[in-house]
Amino acid sequence: MIERLYIAEKPDIARAIADYLGGTWNKNKSFYKQDNTVITWCYGHILELFEPEDYKEEWRSWYQFPIIPEVWKNKPKADAVNQFKSIAALLKDTKEVIHAGDPDEEGQLLVDEVLKQCNFKGNILRILINAKDDKSMKRAFDGINANNKYKGMYLSAVARQRIDWLIGMNLTRLFTIYGRKIGMSTTLPVGRVKTPVLALVVNREKEINDFKETVYYELKIKAGQGNSYITGIHETDNYLTNKNQAFELKRQIENEENIEISLYEKKDKTENPPLPYSLDSLQADAGKKYGWSPADVLKLTQSLYEKKFVSYPRSDCNYIPTGQFEDVPEIMKNLQGYFANQPFILKALLGMNATIKSRCFDDKKVTAHHAIIPTGVAPKGLSDDESKLYNLICLRYAIQFYPKHEYTEHTYKFTTCGESFKGKTKFIKINGWKDAIEKEINNEEEIIEENLSFNVGDKLIISEVSMQEKITKPPKRFTESSLLSAMVNIHRYVSNPEIKEKLKELKGIGTPATRSKIINDLIYGKNPLLKIEKKKVVPTNEGKILIGILPEDITKPDKTAEMKILLDKVNKETSIPLFNKIIDDTCKYLEETKNSLNTKKIIAPEELGVKTFNCPECKKGYLSRKKWQKNYFWGCSRYQEGCKSTFDDKNGEPQIINCPECKKGFMKKRKGKNGYFWGCSRYQEGCKCTGNDKKGKPDFSKVKK
Repeated sequence: MIERLYIAEKPDIARAIADYLGGTWNKNKSFYKQDNTVITWCYGHILELFEPEDYKEEWRSWYQFPIIPEVWKNKPKADAVNQFKSIAALLKDTKEVIHAGDPDEEGQLLVDEVLKQCNFKGNILRILINAKDDKSMKRAFDGINANNKYKGMYLSAVARQRIDWLIGMNLTRLFTIYGRKIGMSTTLPVGRVKTPVLALVVNREKEINDFKETVYYELKIKAGQGNSYITGIHETDNYLTNKNQAFELKRQIENEENIEISLYEKKDKTENPPLPYSLDSLQADAGKKYGWSPADVLKLTQSLYEKKFVSYPRSDCNYIPTGQFEDVPEIMKNLQGYFANQPFILKALLGMNATIKSRCFDDKKVTAHHAIIPTGVAPKGLSDDESKLYNLICLRYAIQFYPKHEYTEHTYKFTTCGESFKGKTKFIKINGWKDAIEKEINNEEEIIEENLSFNVGDKLIISEVSMQEKITKPPKRFTESSLLSAMVNIHRYVSNPEIKEKLKELKGIGTPATRSKIINDLIYGKNPLLKIEKKKVVPTNEGKILIGILPEDITKPDKTAEMKILLDKVNKETSIPLFNKIIDDTCKYLEETKNSLNTKKIIAPEELGVKTFNCPECKKGYLSRKKWQKNYFWGCSRYQEGCKSTFDDKNGEPQIINCPECKKGFMKKRKGKNGYFWGCSRYQEGCKCTGNDKKGKPDFSKVKK
């Protein structure tokens, strides 16, 4: 009998548990054993939901809609069957399980679903492992709880899993079939989170294409008293686009001696250091600095975590438990030793003040996991990229122990020649944590060496008037990193104030574990809807078309936001009724979407930029280019309605050759015992017209017997 069975999310966590518990472990290919204690592991999700055809054979057809399982079922993934069988066998002889999935919703789900699949009835406890160093492991073991405490996380993850299956399976089929009616030949995948992300890129591309640049002229005045100067930029509702008018205004100002201050505000401000990294903020910074994709950053962070050098990587949290404040001196000491030969970071570490307890230490804001921080275990054997990422994580941690950045901000307006100018300056009192980081160049921020002291009504002498020609710029295309940031900050693209505020609180759509995978699937998946051009993300033709034919509510983040809010509520309240309502509402939404599509006029292919040809046989459908094995051909969009018309592909267009005899059929290239020849498509109806093949065309000069 097994007294205690640990089930870890991955083999490396199982190894960390064994190392922490100590003793001599007997290991086979699927578990560790010592006396009556066993440690086994999953490989992430080792179970997956049934495919439609696993439920019913008729659901294999894409014309079945909607497909809604009455009883949801899981099956082992093909590459994890043996591991699942091993865990199932162990559970039959186990009294108590320690659930050691990663400390997030997916980690909760992937072990819970195994226990449920195996119908385990024994006691279940939960351990949350945020890092694999000894201190973190002790903290995790000291905090073991009843697994039932995390039932809300499980329910939320199951609801999200089922919703994504229902929407993905049903709407992908529905709109792929619709796409065929307008000449599309590829699968058009639809996803609850994936589609709004795609729409962000498609809409941004439309903004860029519709953008018309404007040349305008910006006037700037520098004025002051003694050694104190301020600079103001012309304030206007519209761009000053007439060059002659701009020159004339500049000339008038140059003839003036002074300006008069109409508004002057002076405020002392402080700026806290940016919080330690969550996965999304780390992906954004590392992507911006090194050009890495979100998937690259996750892979590197995961590697550092598995080597015990940083804490749990898939974290959406920027805060640290207050209990870990006592770890600071030891982490500082170990890091200073590691960075002894890196002067810039060493200087930052030596400047740390371990008595400063910054806002990052906040138990109320720590979820199941905390921010990504160094564990204090001195790294060795890091690759160049791992070293760069580790440096970012350590530097962000170090600046938490620096004073705040303190400055005085001067905001002002002044007038001359009936025109208003505005500006802002900054006088730094204490640089604080900014001493420890690379200086960022901000062309819009004017730093002054001495504090100003002006008042409304003061008149300052004009010392310089400048005019600069500028051009309005279109919105920037997304990079993989900025697209991930857009997912986290999706509230910026939502109009509903209530949803906007809630999304900001929930940190966007998707999860730290899924965001980079969603972007990766859109770009590099089986049916890519996005592509990379010059390191920028742009939509494919299929991506543009899909967003063009989808109902607007599917493409907007609002609906996904509403769903995320409900899922968060399921988690917090462990609400079964709300769980059931979310699934029921999703099923109703599928029906509503189909009904709205049935009443929608079929969009003409040319409206969406699809290259098609009218079907010459049925006169109703469109011919679209399709691929079979290694060759292309053209087929009618009304195939399911009975039109079996197909044509060979010739230089990217259908090869349509009318039969010269019956005038109704079309000549088709065929292969006979003596080689290729051409015959009429109405052969079965009695037309015996044939011709030899001559350079890919029928030759009727010699009739083939």
